[in-house]
Amino acid sequence: MALNVVIGLGIMAFGVVAWLVWNTVHRHRSSRGQELGDAGPATMELGAEPPAVVNLLVHRLELTDDALAATLLDLAARSHLEVIQVSPEHHLLRPRTRSGEAVTPYEGAVLAAVATATDPVEGTASVEALGRALGPGSVRTWAQFRTGVAADATSRGLVAQPSTASLGGPLMVLAGIVTVGFFVIVPPLWIVLPFLWVGLLLAGIIVAVRGRHLHLTDAGRAAGTRWLGVRRFLEDQGAFDDRDAGAVAVWDRYLAYATAFGLSDRAAHGVVRELRTSVSLADVGSAAAMLRAGYRAQTDPAAAREYAALLLAQHFGPDNPPDALLGPGGTDFYGLLSQTLKGMAVVTVLGRHEPARVWAVCERRLEELRASAPPELRADVDQLYAPAALFMQQALTPGQGQGMAALAADPAVRAAGENLLRAVATHLGCAPDAAAVSQALAARPS
Repeated sequence: MALNVVIGLGIMAFGVVAWLVWNTVHRHRSSRGQELGDAGPATMELGAEPPAVVNLLVHRLELTDDALAATLLDLAARSHLEVIQVSPEHHLLRPRTRSGEAVTPYEGAVLAAVATATDPVEGTASVEALGRALGPGSVRTWAQFRTGVAADATSRGLVAQPSTASLGGPLMVLAGIVTVGFFVIVPPLWIVLPFLWVGLLLAGIIVAVRGRHLHLTDAGRAAGTRWLGVRRFLEDQGAFDDRDAGAVAVWDRYLAYATAFGLSDRAAHGVVRELRTSVSLADVGSAAAMLRAGYRAQTDPAAAREYAALLLAQHFGPDNPPDALLGPGGTDFYGLLSQTLKGMAVVTVLGRHEPARVWAVCERRLEELRASAPPELRADVDQLYAPAALFMQQALTPGQGQGMAALAADPAVRAAGENLLRAVATHLGCAPDAAAVSQALAARPS
């Protein structure tokens, strides 16, 4: 074996061993940022954090599947749902309309799943139907729920994203050592060295932050310690694992938090029995297929129609008419808003290839929204008709941003938009800001 090969392999081996040691130390330090201290004194005082956020705090920032069941039970305790016990092993969920209390976007998505599962005649949803509405064949529901809970915890100042700035220096050096070793072995391939170095650097950052994408803040650690005191209190009260989901009528939010702590598997199983929480090869293949289809749709009209059909089936179900690009329509103003938001992706895909057809659909939807607007919002909807039309035209034919900006600067348009935003937020029970309303509309069943 040539001397340069021996030296190069030695340098690369040193770099790999140094990286393994550094990564072990780094991950140990990072894990300490996810751990709580000793439990606080036992207390029955519940804090402001919802059960899903509490589940995140007390499980080393790894959300467990109990969080979704705890959220359902908490919504029942807060009168957004009713849990009907048919037998100890059989429960039904009945949606309730409660105005005045906002729900988070992920809670809104859970309520939307219950609404989707609800039988229109009986007015109740079985646990089996809810399982189907939660999409057991895909991990998407869980991924969206987990992202929503993490965002809620972040907005409350309980967790934060760790900075990757401190990783750059050591990983640049370690990636450089391995790259130098490679160059010593095969000097003629010097042209690939920058790509190898960047690839090693990115791979090192990904491995270093994997599973450590959040850490507790001081406020989060204090809140988690207090919640461990609540857990101690609940453990002292008796066997919550003997309580079924119907016991939420007696135990109120305490049963939801007991479920979040993992103290009531029976109650959790009473409302959620099937939920995918891990990514499969089928999920990866499906996502890759959608990406390929989206890329081809940019230039190929036939591919655009196929991709639009996939999006329509995804958002509105397989029975949606192929010409209903913005959803099946109807007379419910808020349902039409939800459909329109979801269908704008289809409009963007097909607009560049079939602008006349797509614009006809958009015009028809705008008229449906105007006709179905509640009386108290009709003037605002009329005021927003022109900006909405221009927005849709811009989605079909980019380059009209100046006209849109001019309309958005109109005080009357701004006032109408703010009034509509508040009305929609009140109707959906979410915060009155554009992001929360958009998430709630997207989660609403079509």
